[in-house]
Amino acid sequence: MRTPRRATLALALATAGAALATSARAEPVRIVLLSAANRSAARGEPLDGPLRARVERANGEPLAGVVVQFYVNLCIPIGTPPPGWSCPEASEYGGFDDGANLEATATTGADGIVTAPPFRAGNPTPQHFPLEFELLPYAPAQTTPAGFTITLDDAVRPIGGYLAAATTVLIGGVAAIPALDGAHLVILGLLLAAAAAWKLRSVSDER
Repeated sequence: MRTPRRATLALALATAGAALATSARAEPVRIVLLSAANRSAARGEPLDGPLRARVERANGEPLAGVVVQFYVNLCIPIGTPPPGWSCPEASEYGGFDDGANLEATATTGADGIVTAPPFRAGNPTPQHFPLEFELLPYAPAQTTPAGFTITLDDAVRPIGGYLAAATTVLIGGVAAIPALDGAHLVILGLLLAAAAAWKLRSVSDER
């Protein structure tokens, strides 16, 4: 009877050791956005470049082989909405894979970097135009081929929170003012100086 007991004890210790080893490797990850945090697009047009992010441990070490899900942060009505108000339909947001899907999956490379499939803007109705929303990357519970484990508890509490790696997308709206180069800044400065001098002269003449 001693042999089975020893075998059972050895098996229990081995199981406990494996569980402790898995627990030691399990930790929340950080997702760092590498592409622009604010994007804009016209109706039905693709974003200007893909979403890129890096998945890393708390110490900054990049993690390879992590499956990352990208998804549209959809509007969800809570309670009774006011009259005339509604959330946009899914087709108004657009989607990944050139507009086909609200979610997409990609895997990090050896450098911990992951690139989402192309995203194409939808066609918001006049009621929801211009439309602003977020695209979010998420690392679900998993174990990578190298043995790094992300538990469900780790996955729902990423370092920095979900919105730390969010990309805000604006469909329509006012376009950003392009940056001026040095020559244009000099001309603009001269024009402003001339306008100010003319204004001072006009005030002096009135007196």
